[in-house]
Amino acid sequence: MSLEAEDTELYARSWTTNSQRAWLESKKSAFLAARAAGHKKSYLDTVMFDFFEKWPESRVLYGDRPADGLTAEEQIVLGSAIKKRRKQLCVWYKNKSRQWLRSTTTTLAAQPLSTLLEAVGVTKKATKRAPQMGEVYSKQAYQDKIKPVVAASLSAQKEDAGRKLTRAEILNTIKRCTLEVLKNEPDEVRSALREQMSANKLVQMSSAADCPPSTNPIDYQKAIDIAPKIIEHVLAPLVQSMGWTMSLFGAGPVPEDEGKIASMA
Repeated sequence: MSLEAEDTELYARSWTTNSQRAWLESKKSAFLAARAAGHKKSYLDTVMFDFFEKWPESRVLYGDRPADGLTAEEQIVLGSAIKKRRKQLCVWYKNKSRQWLRSTTTTLAAQPLSTLLEAVGVTKKATKRAPQMGEVYSKQAYQDKIKPVVAASLSAQKEDAGRKLTRAEILNTIKRCTLEVLKNEPDEVRSALREQMSANKLVQMSSAADCPPSTNPIDYQKAIDIAPKIIEHVLAPLVQSMGWTMSLFGAGPVPEDEGKIASMA
């Protein structure tokens, strides 16, 4: 078959299949970062290359026939189909980028800068919810104990699904694996965590000291998502008042993209 059986019905109203759409959606953060850095064209070229690697257009048209077995006329048809698919990918990202940016802007624009800064841990309210046991444990044991379990689980899920996992699936796996590893810890570890939670709560209530910055991938992703808006809030009025030109560049791993390196500028 040229298309996955379960996606055939959907194809009538959308050119993407279920797995293709999930794969494209998973590129959201990397695409927005590339767009912000002025590298949208090169990023789209990479996405298109990867897309055709996963879903060759020749398979859509001619099944499993080898490319060197196609007639000259079929090669022309294939070339036209690839050109059309590339255009569909460009239009898809153009439309989606508007939706993603509008959603982010609408959500963040209604919040004052202090709230945005608080969301990424620059400032904190004393009344903020205290971290739960799983969150406290993740900060202490993620690299040594939790990360290997998460990596193995994500690899197995990705192989079973036959596609790249979505952001929600990755984050849910991190939470689930954290609780599973914690469940197997001895009682002494859980007792120590409860003591740490009590201490954190007292610190919050008294405002005597601030909690340490979060170092778990879920909070990292929240900060990455909100960073462009915070930078805009801070630099735009500063540049205007100073009459200067400023630039800021950052790069690092993106949790929802399986830790791949992305950049923004």
